[in-house]
Amino acid sequence: MNRQKAVPLAQFFVNDLHSIREYCRHLGDLHHVTTNVEATSEATSEATSEANKAAPSQVKVVETQLVMHNDASEPACFREVTLFNIKLKAASPIYMEGYQMLSQTTGTVAQPVAIGRIDEIRDYSLYQGSQGAVCGSNLFMVKEGGLWYLIGATSAFRTDIQFQLKGEELQVLWDLNGTNLDGNCSYESDYIAFISGPERSEVLAAMAKLINSHHPQRLSSRKTGWCSWYCYYADITESIVRQNLDLMVKDFPEPADLEYVQIDDGYQTAMGDWLSESNKFESGLKKLCADIKAKGRKPAIWLAPFIADGNSEVFKQHPSWFIHDANGQPVEAGNLTYGGWRCTPWYLLDMTQNEVRSRIKHVCEVMRRDYGIDYFKLDACYWGAIRGLKYRHEVTAIAHYRLGLSAIRQGAGEDAYLLGCNAPFWPSFGLVEAQRVTDDVDRTPERVRQISREFRYRAWMGETLWQNDVDCLVTRPLPGGQDLAPGFFRILLGLALTAAGPVLIGDDMARVCLTNGLVDARGSGAQLTVLDALQRKVAAPARFTGDNLDTAWLKLTTGAEWKLTFTDDDVIAEKLS
Repeated sequence: MNRQKAVPLAQFFVNDLHSIREYCRHLGDLHHVTTNVEATSEATSEATSEANKAAPSQVKVVETQLVMHNDASEPACFREVTLFNIKLKAASPIYMEGYQMLSQTTGTVAQPVAIGRIDEIRDYSLYQGSQGAVCGSNLFMVKEGGLWYLIGATSAFRTDIQFQLKGEELQVLWDLNGTNLDGNCSYESDYIAFISGPERSEVLAAMAKLINSHHPQRLSSRKTGWCSWYCYYADITESIVRQNLDLMVKDFPEPADLEYVQIDDGYQTAMGDWLSESNKFESGLKKLCADIKAKGRKPAIWLAPFIADGNSEVFKQHPSWFIHDANGQPVEAGNLTYGGWRCTPWYLLDMTQNEVRSRIKHVCEVMRRDYGIDYFKLDACYWGAIRGLKYRHEVTAIAHYRLGLSAIRQGAGEDAYLLGCNAPFWPSFGLVEAQRVTDDVDRTPERVRQISREFRYRAWMGETLWQNDVDCLVTRPLPGGQDLAPGFFRILLGLALTAAGPVLIGDDMARVCLTNGLVDARGSGAQLTVLDALQRKVAAPARFTGDNLDTAWLKLTTGAEWKLTFTDDDVIAEKLS
C-alpha cells in the first residue's frame, strides 16, 4: 500500500466536502488492485445540513460516506484502507476512543496517556501491524490554535474507523474487516464526520446529533435497584437474594426508590446455559422471580450472550454452533484475544447461524414471558465483535455483533431494558438503552480514580446515545476485604449523580450507608445524598468543563444548581442556587 504524504491539520481540516473528496480521490494502488475510494455527498447532504443548522455558528460539520470501487475484473480482499495521514503538533491535547469499553487515550500528541487499564494491542490483540503506534477507534479529537478538531465514525452497521498515532503523525484507516469485493463492484462504508469548533462540548454535541440520525437513541426511564455482584460475586445464592430482597422492602418501602433485584453472574450451571440454574438456587429462577414481583420489586438478570464455556451443555451438545478454526475445531477466545475472566476457556457463538440466533432469542423470550424479566445486563459483548476474526458469509465483526443483539431484542421485547457491558461502543449504537462506560467498580483508590476519568471523558454520551452506566454504587468496604477512605465513596456518589443513568446499589443491603453525602462547601448545610441518586432528583446528565473535565455542573429537578469538582481523592460540592 502506498503511503500518503502527511498533511498538516489546519490544511487538511478545511470544512468543505469538496476538499475532503479531493484527499480521498488519490489513495494510490491498494493490494495491487486498481481501486478508487471517493467520498459521496448526495446521501449525506441532508444530515450535514441539519447538523450545521443545530450547531453553534462557530462549529463546522461535514459528514460523508466513503465508497470503495474495485475497478479490476478480479475479486480482491480488503482488510483496511488508509484514508488520510495528518501532521499534528506535539503539544496539542488529544482524546481518542478505544474499540471497546476498557480503553481510552488522552494526554498530548507527544505524550499520550492511557486512561483505561486495557492496552488493546497487548491485551486484546487488536491493531495488528501498528508497529509501535498508539491506536484507537471511531473518535479522535485534537486541539490546535484554539479549535477542537474531531474525526469520527457516525454510524457502525458494518465497518468502522481506526486511528494510529505515531510521533506527530495521525493515520486514519477504514477497517473493511476482510471484505471480499468482486471485480467491477463497489462497497459503501459507514459514515465519517469532520467537525471543528472552539468548545469541546459543542463539537461532541454535533457528533452525537449525526450519530442519532443513523442510530436513534433508545429512550427509557432511569432504573434503580440492587445488584448481587459487588458484594457476593459468583458466590451468590438464592437465600442471599431473598435476604437482600427483604431488606430492600423493609428499608426502601417505596418500590421506585429501589426497583430492581439484579441477579448477576453465578446463578447458572455454566457460562452459556442460561436457563439451567445451579443447585444454589433451590427453588429455581422462575419461582424466585415470581417472589420478587410478589414483594413489589422487579427481577433483572445478567447474561453473557456471545460466549459459552467448555463445560456447558450448549457447547457439548451443539459444537457446530461455535466459530471454528481452519482445522475445523471450535476457537478458544484466548487464542484470538483476551480469554475471559471466569470459567475459561470461552468459546464463541456464531451469530450468523439461524439456530444460534434462535437459541438466544428463545432464552430471552423465556426470561421475559415466564420469569417476568424486562431488564437484561448483557456482559462480555466484545466477544461477539472480535476484529480480525473471519465470520461466515462475509459478515463483518460489527455486523455479526448486531445480528446477535437484534436477536436478543426480538426475544426480550421492544420495551425491554438492555444494558451493554464490556462492549464495543460504536457497534452498540441504537441497540441498547444503557451502556457501561467505565471499568468495574472496585473498592480501591486506583480503580475509583480510573473510573472517574473514564466517565468524565464519556459523559457527553449520556442521554444522547444511551444512558451512561458508571457501574454499581458502593457505599461501604467489603467485610474483611477492600476498603476506601470516605472521599472515594463520595467520588462514586458524585459519578452516579452526574451520570443520571441507572443506579444499582452494590453493597449488602444490611450495610448500605446513606449518610456519606456531598455537603455544600459554602456552608449552607445542603447536601446531595444516595437517596437523591435513587429518587432520580437529577434533572439531566451533568455538563463537564475544564482541561481535565474535572468540573461538573448539575441541575436538580427542584431547580437547584450545584458545582462538583472532582479531585484525585474527593469531590468538592458547592450549591450555587
